Amino acid sequence: MAEFDPAPNEVVNITLGATQMQFFAVPNPAAVFLTHAIEGRKAVIFQLRLQNGKGDFALKVMKPAHRLPALVPTCDQLARLRYLQGMQVCERYCLTQSATPAVIKLWPDLEFSILMPWIKGSTWSAVLGLDRNGPPPISDRYAATRLATSLVEILDGLERKGLAHCDLSAQNVIVDAKSSSEQLIDVEDLFGPGFTPPSQMASGSPGYQHHTSGQGQWSAEADRFAGAILISEMLTAHDAAVRAVSSEESYFDPGELQELDSRRFQILVRSLAVLDSRLPELLTRAWQSQSLSECPRISEWKSILLSMDDGIPRTPFTFESEREVSFVPFEMEGSETPKLTWREWGEEQN
Repeated sequence: MAEFDPAPNEVVNITLGATQMQFFAVPNPAAVFLTHAIEGRKAVIFQLRLQNGKGDFALKVMKPAHRLPALVPTCDQLARLRYLQGMQVCERYCLTQSATPAVIKLWPDLEFSILMPWIKGSTWSAVLGLDRNGPPPISDRYAATRLATSLVEILDGLERKGLAHCDLSAQNVIVDAKSSSEQLIDVEDLFGPGFTPPSQMASGSPGYQHHTSGQGQWSAEADRFAGAILISEMLTAHDAAVRAVSSEESYFDPGELQELDSRRFQILVRSLAVLDSRLPELLTRAWQSQSLSECPRISEWKSILLSMDDGIPRTPFTFESEREVSFVPFEMEGSETPKLTWREWGEEQN
């Protein structure tokens, strides 16, 4: 039995119920003789494209230690959150022996893999890693504030519903610079009322971990510290002084987090103060906190950002505005229905 490792442009057929979806493996744009695949801690993600060219998808193939039956109910729970701002990756389908027997028979290692939209854009870590001596990727304070405000609105939407990503980091935020919008990815450890706890508790990512994160962070407050760091990074991304001292895939080195004599922290605080005198107090509270619950709520960041006199127009979130960022596969409930559903894609490919 073959391992799933498709060649560039190789056909991949996945039957969901009565619908056969016909994909091909997308070549790596930097090396077309290789398939576009991204390796993470828990999985390898392959980019697939519908044969009719109407959508790009991610097939998240879990590594053996993370290939667990618990992913099925987790995917069902996450799918209910697909309408929330910045959470399009929750639009997903878990491949199982019972639901997708043909593809599992062909590639057994695809059991408990997850099919979901391919989120377009760059990770925030990639933006941070751009040449620090070149032109800033975020042109000015207004572009930086728009980007940070978009992230705050996503996290505030989760917080108000008692939800938390639990592993916020620059690698788990996809940025679309043209629309100043973001999407969260790697949401399998998300906390929510009634959600099934993960088999391995999230402990955060380097550069974004509270000193208590090693004990596990699966709670409604789990995003407060990492959120404070990410928001501050985005707000100051236009500042040459901040960029000059930034670490690689995050602004802070993991070992200096919450250190009172951190030079990077002092530079970041000064840059935030230029934007609004209230911002340094929020970051300082998070930095000096003894627990995640002591960190400022995301709503406190939102209150300040929305009141800043930056001339930034505010537009309410709508499902249609989100559709411009990526491709949503499932049929919607109620009146908001995408142009194509799973069933229609299957029919168009016949």
